[in-house]
Order: sequence, then structure tokens, then C-alpha cells
Amino acid sequence: MERVTPERTFWRDAGISLRHRLWGIACRATDIDFVLVEYFFDGKHNRIEISALIEYKNEYAPPQRLRKQQYQVLGALGNQANIPAFAVRYSSDFSRFKVVPVNPQAKERLPSRTDMSELEYVTFLYGLRGLPLVPQEVIDAIGGKS
Repeated sequence: MERVTPERTFWRDAGISLRHRLWGIACRATDIDFVLVEYFFDGKHNRIEISALIEYKNEYAPPQRLRKQQYQVLGALGNQANIPAFAVRYSSDFSRFKVVPVNPQAKERLPSRTDMSELEYVTFLYGLRGLPLVPQEVIDAIGGKS
């Protein structure tokens, strides 16, 4: 019988992670690290529009392999929602981000793996939401230059 993968790092809430493993291999799950959303008022209602799905890994985490089920799930969910899905590896000091498109919608926005500075990455996130400019206070907070 196939076994459930044990929790490796316990960075997440260990209780739910361990409990989920009790439910068995037939109840597989994956987490989603980041759902990029746009909140807006359309004149009548408050609206939420999902702009992208992102799986984050620290530079010291094991390598991201897009053939792993975790990324296949992320890509399939993005495909079904018709939104881009990305795998992002970040440096511990947040100065560098490696962004990898996972599904066709992501490849329309970013054709191949791209290394970015923090300001470039934040600008990329704003662009995914359809916002052309990063506010100056955000640029100042991350120590970037406009």
C-alpha cells in the first residue's frame, strides 16, 4: 500500500498537517501559498477577481520540480480557473525571485523562467492584477528605486 508522505519541516500548522495524513492516501491534498486577488467596487457590488496562483519556496528548500504533483495540481487549478500559475523561489533576504510559469496562462505573461529583483517581482505582481504602477510608499518600504 502506498504511504502518505510525512511532514518534513513543521513550518506549517503541524496539527492539521498530521491530521490530514491520518485520512489516508486517497485523500491527497496540496496547499496553495499565495492567491493574488484584486478587490474592487464595480459601482454596485464589492468584487474579488483572482489574478494568479503562486507556490513559494525559499532558496534553501529542495528544488522545485514542475513534474511533481504539487505543481501539476497548481497548473490544473490555474487552467480550470483560466488564470496563471507560477512557482517562485525567493532568497532569504527577499532580494531575488526566480519566477517559473507553470501553465499556459502563465507562459502568456512570462514565457520562461525569469530572475527578478524584489522591485521587479512586486511590479510583476501589480501587473498581474492589472495595476500599472507600484505605489511610491511600497517602493520606499522595500528599498527600491522607481
